[in-house]
Amino acid sequence: MNKYLKKVKPRNKYREFLKVLNGNLHLTDRELQVMSLLMQLDVEWQPVLEGDVKNVNSTDSRKAVMKETRINKNNLTKYIRFLRDKGLLIDNGDEGLMVNPMFLPKETGNKIEILFTLELSED
Repeated sequence: MNKYLKKVKPRNKYREFLKVLNGNLHLTDRELQVMSLLMQLDVEWQPVLEGDVKNVNSTDSRKAVMKETRINKNNLTKYIRFLRDKGLLIDNGDEGLMVNPMFLPKETGNKIEILFTLELSED
């Protein structure tokens, strides 16, 4: 088995995780930036009031992403729609969007491991 180790700063873990997957996802740098921020918001989300629902597409989340990335509301809407169409963002079953759990890194201690399996087929 081939192994590759890359050291990253904790604040960059979502962006670096997406960069590893980007060979299959084909996201632009801006899409990577938006998605990594949405991943961080999704993972760090805590309910404020009883009955609060996780929604990375909430007004507060959108404002935070627009402030960090300096993109306007229309462009953010376009990026979110694209990420949803790609399956990176999914409906949370209630009234919003969340990051597809398949694309969230799973940390073990101070490591995130990714396993790729390429199945060879005869055409």
